[in-house]
Amino acid sequence: MATQAAPSTYLDRLRSDLDLIEADFVQILADSQIRNTDPNRGRDYVMHLGAPKWGWVPSSPELEARRMQLLGRVRDWEPLFRLLFPHPTPEVPAGPAPTAAPAAHHNRQVQAQAAGPSTPGLHR
Repeated sequence: MATQAAPSTYLDRLRSDLDLIEADFVQILADSQIRNTDPNRGRDYVMHLGAPKWGWVPSSPELEARRMQLLGRVRDWEPLFRLLFPHPTPEVPAGPAPTAAPAAHHNRQVQAQAAGPSTPGLHR
């Protein structure tokens, strides 16, 4: 009797889909080109502050279509990933919750100091 392989888990399928998306993304980046767009290069008389030094070369329609298809695949994959976390993570306060205990302790100390020194067993 032949044993069947266990079906892949939901998480394994998500990882596999993400690996395929990553491979396509890396290929799209490899097919894209970057050029130097520095407007300050070779000029001594004018300086553009904050201008980017590098920019994308205009894409072919085929490369733009591949980018849009990949973006659609990422948008389709995201809700499947979110199913792993159906409930939002609760917010945690930045510090411990304030309590009245320190204030009450401080008030007792102030009242004791206002009453003056006391010695147990001595009463006036």
